[in-house]
Amino acid sequence: SRVWGAGVGLLLFLLLCVFARPNTTMKCTNNCNSATRKWYVGTLCLCIVYGVMNIMVNIDVVRLNNVVSNDNGSVRENKLSNSSQQSKSSSITCDFYSPELEEIVFSNGLWQVPLNSSAYLYSAYMDIRDRKKPVIRVIGMAEQSGTLEPFYCQIWYDLEEPSDVTEATIEEMWLEWDVKGNQPYYRPYLFSCPLSVPFEELKSLPTHVSLTGEPCELASSLLPVSQAGLGTYVKNASRGDFAVCVKGMDFEQDMSVRMIEWIELNRILGADHFFIYVYSVHPNVMRVLRYYESLRILSVIVLNLPGKQPNFPPSRTKFLKRNVWQKRRNELIPYNDCLYRSLYRYKYILPIDIDEVPVPVNHYTWREMFEDIASTTPRMAQKYAGFSIQNAYFFDEVNLAQDNSIPAHFHMLQTVYRSSNFSKPGYSIKSFVNTTATKTVFNHYPIMLLYPHMKENTILPTSLAQMNHYKSKCPAVFYPDCKDNYLKYIVHDTITWRYMDQLVPKVNKIIYNLGIKLFSKANKTVI
Repeated sequence: SRVWGAGVGLLLFLLLCVFARPNTTMKCTNNCNSATRKWYVGTLCLCIVYGVMNIMVNIDVVRLNNVVSNDNGSVRENKLSNSSQQSKSSSITCDFYSPELEEIVFSNGLWQVPLNSSAYLYSAYMDIRDRKKPVIRVIGMAEQSGTLEPFYCQIWYDLEEPSDVTEATIEEMWLEWDVKGNQPYYRPYLFSCPLSVPFEELKSLPTHVSLTGEPCELASSLLPVSQAGLGTYVKNASRGDFAVCVKGMDFEQDMSVRMIEWIELNRILGADHFFIYVYSVHPNVMRVLRYYESLRILSVIVLNLPGKQPNFPPSRTKFLKRNVWQKRRNELIPYNDCLYRSLYRYKYILPIDIDEVPVPVNHYTWREMFEDIASTTPRMAQKYAGFSIQNAYFFDEVNLAQDNSIPAHFHMLQTVYRSSNFSKPGYSIKSFVNTTATKTVFNHYPIMLLYPHMKENTILPTSLAQMNHYKSKCPAVFYPDCKDNYLKYIVHDTITWRYMDQLVPKVNKIIYNLGIKLFSKANKTVI
């Protein structure tokens, strides 16, 4: 429009020059004197020069308005198809291409950092559970205590084509249950990037996403958008029932035999797959994990901490022990990453630790338990996104005598004395989380749901299920309560023995396959 206006201005100026010429007519005859001819030609030249300069200046203004600069001084032209002042699902088109590998800013190898922000991005997933409003979910953290700055999502369907841009919705994945919640922690966030059209109208699925502070800013992140299991989900193919999620493991002890027993017991109960996140573990434990990974029973996901948090294993271990509330926030990254990894493949995820096993009281497997819930209380499955189980504490210090009929290396089968009191409702519970209804998950239960008519969780009665929680002794963090309410009241509980005939040969077979040598005493292992 600026160039068109300049052309009109030039035409008007030429007409003005012609009609304003003194003592001349529109046509110059042979009687025109030399002075008059020179004046006329000179005036026309000046008009033309002025008009051309006006056009060039306006073209430069247009170009300058369409240039985006980054901190390194590089520039790229872009064209906007729509105003940036639109709803978050409306699309802007930026006429430049995806960032090159050398332009991506990494933190500690696994996290990507948008320019001029405190955010660290971990993973991205395609979410089409609402077909009319598909979104890309980006899981990340940010180091601050206040409101996070706005972000825009550059959505790439083809890295060789311009991106679409929408504004991200930003939600902190946390419940304010810590007394010092206003401190500048690294906080977990879910960035939701809406697509501009319904799922059925997409010509192709997005392959990558970048987060930026301005709509057409040069991106320094480029996350691949996972679509694992989406194809079978769209076809309404059957899904697995249960995926077990284990937060970042960080220990030096050789727990390899206990790990095998824990995996095999959960498999008997109904676990279809395990997603194990690892900071640092004993080499023998990693060997066990890689073995199960080779069988496609388990996935090992290497994890570290973003930003300035320590990642040298001994320093990281101390840091996580001394900073409990930061540790809890860090745990939400693997738990929510596991939720979205499982989205289209499993009906439920089960975020637990390797010293916890949810055991049905009146049923043999988790599936049988949920089938019973669905048949006896059908509205329950439609009302709640999480089914929570209370802890029954099994302490090593009250299980001193071993049963000689059970192999000594079976820690859970040997541990048959527990607290008669269960953990208080809502305290230290763990939950089966419905992947269809849950948007974000907390350490213990869902915290954000897709559907407003549903509730976060319900606590299953202890007559239906119990969470066997194996501890060496009362934890220091709640020792007085543990001593007075759990350690003092002990009962004999052999609920795991019903699985003994299946469990013992399965575990011994894996031990044999891996060539693990066992000590005859306690549960020590050595390879």
